[in-house]
Amino acid sequence: MKIILSRKGFDSGNAGMPSPIMPDGKPLSLPIPRRRGHYCSYNDLQFRRQSLSSIIKDLADGPIKFSDTAHVDPDLDEDRLPRKVGWRPIFGQTGGDQTHLENNGVGIGDLFLFFGWFRHTTKNSYRRLQYVKPHDDFHAFFGWLQVGEVHRVNKRSARTLPNWAQQHPHVATPDSFDLNNTIYISSKDLCLNGIDLNIPGGGSFPCISPSLRLTVHGGPRSLWALPDWFYPENDKPALSYHGDLSRWSIRGDKAILKSVARGQEFVFDTIYYPQAIPWVLSLFKEYRKS
Repeated sequence: MKIILSRKGFDSGNAGMPSPIMPDGKPLSLPIPRRRGHYCSYNDLQFRRQSLSSIIKDLADGPIKFSDTAHVDPDLDEDRLPRKVGWRPIFGQTGGDQTHLENNGVGIGDLFLFFGWFRHTTKNSYRRLQYVKPHDDFHAFFGWLQVGEVHRVNKRSARTLPNWAQQHPHVATPDSFDLNNTIYISSKDLCLNGIDLNIPGGGSFPCISPSLRLTVHGGPRSLWALPDWFYPENDKPALSYHGDLSRWSIRGDKAILKSVARGQEFVFDTIYYPQAIPWVLSLFKEYRKS
């Protein structure tokens, strides 16, 4: 099984502000702003019956300085929009990032772990959402998708996909993307080493736990503390885009990584990293408790 660490949501180049960790600990990955193609208004996107536009305006502390329409991808949460019967989480990719996934053999059964830029929030005396002070923002995992189906999508093939998939931007307007436009539809259930975990094949984590945090405490956010088995030694292929050993060091039981600033999809194979299976299970500890 390949595992893909996939960077998504608001970042310094898209909206310029972190996604919120809600006061109860739930990570809310905010989809990046986009104008072209088939996109949803932040007014129409919902989180617990509140529009994302109202959440963003609270956190921006004034008018937002970017498009009011969003690229909802990955689409992991059923309650984000009205859904048609049979809906499952979908992730779309294109361009060089899709080529990278193909070159690494990513396909059915492989697991995307989505991460992004987050900061804790609280409600102020006016019941408005605001970022917690002192400042602490970091990279953390917020969701997952195990691949159940892979489809190359163009104008003709889009018509053959299920009705519930048609609202996804990579399906609704495939001509907005290049010829390797591809969607990954989640499996119905998460399965590791042939064991059904009684966990949906895609979704968002219910709360941020220490195991979901990537950034070392004290930052900067691109400096990660990973389990020590991530360290690329003994001819193991490194996490893709991170083959430069000067980026890696060992600190106690952690592999410290200076993660690259660019790139969305970082891939490794559990055939070289079998310790990844129990590690993935540990990420779902809070999910299984809830």
